[in-house]
Amino acid sequence: MNPPTAIEVPCNGPCRKRFHPAAVNMDQVTASLLLTSARPAGLLWLCPECHQRGELQPRSDSGTDLPPELWITIFRYLNTRSMLRVRSTCRCWKDIVDQNKCLRKDFSVGFEGKTMDEHFQPENLLQATQAVLFKSTITSVNGWWPLFGAELTNLHLSSCEIALPVLLGMLRHTPNLTSLGPGSINYASVEEVEIDFRLEKLEHLNCDEVFDIYERIFPRLRKLELSYEQEDDESVCRLLQSVQETLKFLFCEITPFMLEQMALMDRLRLTEAVVPIADGDQVVQLSRIQPTIEKFRATASNEALCKIARNLTNLKEISVVLEELENLEPTFPAEMPQLTLLHLEGLEEISLNLKHFKGANLINLKFELFRFTKDSLRTCLTNYPNLLELELGNCSLESWSDIFEARLESLRRLSLWNVKVAQNVMNVPRNLPCLNELKLSLCNISADMLVELLLRCPRLEKLAFNVMDTIDNEFVRGLGRFPQLKQLTIHYCAITYEALELIVENHSHLIVDIRSKYIPDTTLSMLNLESKKLLSVCLKRLKGLARPWTAVMPVKVTNSKKLISHDIHSNSYNYKYSYALDVVPISKGSLVFLGKKLHKTLGYISPITKEANAIHLIDPSGRVPSRRFATPSKWWFLMDVEIVRDNVKKKFPHAILELLLVKKYYDKSLRKQSRNWNANLTDVGALDTDIEADYNEFLEEDPEMR
Repeated sequence: MNPPTAIEVPCNGPCRKRFHPAAVNMDQVTASLLLTSARPAGLLWLCPECHQRGELQPRSDSGTDLPPELWITIFRYLNTRSMLRVRSTCRCWKDIVDQNKCLRKDFSVGFEGKTMDEHFQPENLLQATQAVLFKSTITSVNGWWPLFGAELTNLHLSSCEIALPVLLGMLRHTPNLTSLGPGSINYASVEEVEIDFRLEKLEHLNCDEVFDIYERIFPRLRKLELSYEQEDDESVCRLLQSVQETLKFLFCEITPFMLEQMALMDRLRLTEAVVPIADGDQVVQLSRIQPTIEKFRATASNEALCKIARNLTNLKEISVVLEELENLEPTFPAEMPQLTLLHLEGLEEISLNLKHFKGANLINLKFELFRFTKDSLRTCLTNYPNLLELELGNCSLESWSDIFEARLESLRRLSLWNVKVAQNVMNVPRNLPCLNELKLSLCNISADMLVELLLRCPRLEKLAFNVMDTIDNEFVRGLGRFPQLKQLTIHYCAITYEALELIVENHSHLIVDIRSKYIPDTTLSMLNLESKKLLSVCLKRLKGLARPWTAVMPVKVTNSKKLISHDIHSNSYNYKYSYALDVVPISKGSLVFLGKKLHKTLGYISPITKEANAIHLIDPSGRVPSRRFATPSKWWFLMDVEIVRDNVKKKFPHAILELLLVKKYYDKSLRKQSRNWNANLTDVGALDTDIEADYNEFLEEDPEMR
């Protein structure tokens, strides 16, 4: 005899049928207690069929059910190395990275010491945009190269052996190539073949040997870097002739024959030129032929630079190696008022007087291998009131005061490496209000002078030391006096494991890069580093780590510190730091639908809620979880699409609509709002509510009055 229907329960599975509790091994007394309990409903009844079906289906973790758009937004914060680790984590992330060009734009594939023939087939080849071939022998790439080369934008070959027809065959399958660098190539054959393609997107070419066929393949070069022998002048000039309308950057050795040919190219307008080897007269002649040059780099004398300054009236950046080998007092900077960047380098250390250096537009200044006369550097820096970047390398000063006694009110970046002083004294009479980055390397500055300098830099955020014996544990202990610091780099200084502990304990907000040979090997093994003599620790700020997540979804960040071991003899501690990131499986901007019971429990709030980067619900994964039914990408629907093809002629291309009918809609709730005009009424107060409503309806609905 079947039990009565009163004690049957409905199945919450897909079948929705009613069944007896005895079918799931539950006695009648227990079932009655559960059905008559006053507790809130939270029990789900499943019949044996639905229960078995649920066990067979794999359970999915709701935490990983995130849209690909969300992962793409998060992955954009990662560098290339971290992106490769993400790609090797799981297939889902691998597909997301591989299918998005923005995420894999910096990937580079290298082939070293390979023999590429018709049998060569690389396994698990990453579809990257950059490829480097080094010390490889290439005879054929017909099998795998067409698919791989279609996505390439940068291709560089170095010390490879290849025939010119094979190289042209490779370039045929790289239509998106923008940069090509065949350097130090051993050409097995230089036979030129017929070509039927052009690389219209190629803008940068860096090669050792120029072939005539390049004129037809590369029609839109903007940057050309050449290293060639004297007999290649004619081929180079023909290439320059073919790309003179688009070429803007030229790096090559200048010869008299090239200058004669360039003078005949009336459409050549260079904006940047680099001449590594040439005499002064040739450099001056180049500046006369190309007066549009704005960035110039060459080796010249002070006299030649004065002539160049008169020829290049629009010159903004210049890098020069001075030819003089004796004491010098340059005068050319006074004739370059538009200069914004000036880099000077000497062939050997000579005495330099800078009293003629002045200008209101210079923002970047660099000196290398000079010995400055007394007070000349201080006067020079004062004469550049808008200077933003200053770099001194392999230079000799009278004292550190030659730099810091000058007015450096706008200086933002200062770099000193291997700078020697006759008197190791420093006077910083005024603040450096804009200094943001300071780099010191191989400089004999005491810790006290360094602290005095840092206290004068209220906006200093990036601090870097390299091979500085005065940077020790005591200096690291005093970093608390500089709360504005955000990034600290210490390479090969006199710091030990104690300094590392101090940074971890007291300065966890810093982005730290430490390399030292004094760190114990046990610490290196604990950090799982390959090198036993090098420690590189990067302590990312906790807020910086969570920023990509908090920007797109509700998260909760927690950290903990646990003592693992303590050595009472050396008084050293071993801590374990843990960081946890709790992620709610609801992305920012998603629409969440609340169930009836949860909607009632939360005080009858709106059942449809749009989430921001902070969760607004209570216990979203509780007994009555909320469901996401719309993401920002699904708020809009494509209703109609009209394909317009440029190769199809329309029937009436000149015809347009003569009449457009639009149904006017009048909202009754807006009728009583004030209009742009007022009706003249004799006695508004005499009209009651009904008469006024009838009058408004008459004015709105009468076509003539409207």
